[in-house]
Amino acid sequence: MVSLNEICGDARALNKFVSAQQDWIRDVAKKYGVRGVYDDDLVQEGNIMLLEALKSYDEGIGTDFRTYASKLVKRRLAKAVRELRGISAKRIDDRIAETVGTSDGRDENDVAYELCSLLPDRQTQIVQMRYGIGSGDGEPTTMEEIAKKMGVSVRTVNRQLHSALETLREHG
Repeated sequence: MVSLNEICGDARALNKFVSAQQDWIRDVAKKYGVRGVYDDDLVQEGNIMLLEALKSYDEGIGTDFRTYASKLVKRRLAKAVRELRGISAKRIDDRIAETVGTSDGRDENDVAYELCSLLPDRQTQIVQMRYGIGSGDGEPTTMEEIAKKMGVSVRTVNRQLHSALETLREHG
């Protein structure tokens, strides 16, 4: 059996390995697909992260490759969705503050919280979790994690988030 480290040095083996992973990458990418983001873009991002995971994977860590790569691929896809939708890595509260301006001397976070108060509680929770607003670490939460925490489907989270952002744009 060929080790993963040996695959990196053999172009044919690497191509064969990446091709064999395409169904899995497509399945993961579909979970992150949203309106305005093309599946092919997400698959490409997933492939890039798959290759990076392959280069950095250490077989001695006690985790199988798929588990190791899955975390990295999902993180990369979440970032890609934000970037491809024009939100970039910037936190949404900063973007909202830029949209409405803070010329009256108010803090950007105050503006973000004020705008979120326009939303129903459920949408406020989703926006805050998705973009890391008010969390101690400021890290965004994936759609899957939000759905799991709220006991709803990823599709429901996506719809609620889209509706919330539309409301915020209307008032911004």
